[in-house]
Amino acid sequence: MPLFAPDPATRGLATTPAWTELERQLKAMPGLCLVVLDPLQPLCALDLNVPENAQFVCSRLAALAALAASTGASAIVSHHFAKREASTPEQAREAIRGTGGLVDGVRSVYALWSPKEEQARTLCQALGEPFERARVVMGGVVKANGRANLNVTTFLRDSRGLLIDRSKDVTCAGKTDVDLLPALRDAIARAAIEGKPYTKTGGNGVYERRHELPQAFHAIGKHRLADWVGTLLDKQELVMSMAEGSKLVKWLDVPGGPVARGEAVFVAGHVGGAGR
Repeated sequence: MPLFAPDPATRGLATTPAWTELERQLKAMPGLCLVVLDPLQPLCALDLNVPENAQFVCSRLAALAALAASTGASAIVSHHFAKREASTPEQAREAIRGTGGLVDGVRSVYALWSPKEEQARTLCQALGEPFERARVVMGGVVKANGRANLNVTTFLRDSRGLLIDRSKDVTCAGKTDVDLLPALRDAIARAAIEGKPYTKTGGNGVYERRHELPQAFHAIGKHRLADWVGTLLDKQELVMSMAEGSKLVKWLDVPGGPVARGEAVFVAGHVGGAGR
């Protein structure tokens, strides 16, 4: 049963008994945290392309939001796009089905849209992930009455169907080697000070332990990371040293660091992030 429909007697805009029952249930629900109407269209027996109808629905949704807020809960309503492409937040806002009054009548709107296939393939390649149709999804705030993060987020759908934010990885993939070399050097130096130094490759290699590095390095490929270490060695910003009791010169440190001075102290136990 819809929540909004023409009044059977007057044909004017009205809420239905289902709406009244929903309000009653919400008021009686202890510990209410979240109210979700998903999606809006089947709950609305009104033409949302008509501005007056959209205004009426928004006024009732505002009342629902106020009711939810009185319990400390949030109210979320999902709605569909019209059948048109969107590649920017502005286009996504225009693509929301129905009159613009529907967007104007709520406090905030977050849109999710699929990028063009060429862009999706490029993003998957940058992230080192296989391309699949509908795997890449873009998202962003397209309307807000107050302050909001207006950055566009890049989501990648995982094997469970969940959308995972990969924006930082995309940003990292777009950075040049020059941008990231100082951060890599500093992370390697910190690991040496903490008694858990890296090697260029192997079990203690920077790639094998990349998740201890700052977030920016987590999506970098094995050969690229090894090449960066090689660049730092060539520039003498890093050195390889031998630990006491070993015959291999393999441990990475900065010149003058404890490992480089032959004063390495290896610490047992859990390894935290070297770039924290």
